[in-house]
Amino acid sequence: NIGPNAFENCTNLTEVYFPSTLESISGDAFTGCNNIQTIHYAGTVKQRQAIRISSGNDVIQNTYWSFTTKNILLALLPFILYVVFQVASVVVIFILEPRFRNPYRF
Repeated sequence: NIGPNAFENCTNLTEVYFPSTLESISGDAFTGCNNIQTIHYAGTVKQRQAIRISSGNDVIQNTYWSFTTKNILLALLPFILYVVFQVASVVVIFILEPRFRNPYRF
């Protein structure tokens, strides 16, 4: 569930990703978010129709909803790759670090 005024006036939002477990969007949760162009939803059309959307969320009511789980996975992929790279970098630095402190030590 998304609480009241949760994203009010977040004008930088252009896309929103909702899980299939979303049940309700409270009043004015997206008021002033006029730049939202696409809503990616992991559920079905039937599940979407069951979501209770309170007043003050016209942008959510009037914006195109994309129904595919692939969009959510693709959106998370850069973040997942970033985390994997960061962890791998720390592991490599940890392993090689003693050589950087004393270049004559093998």
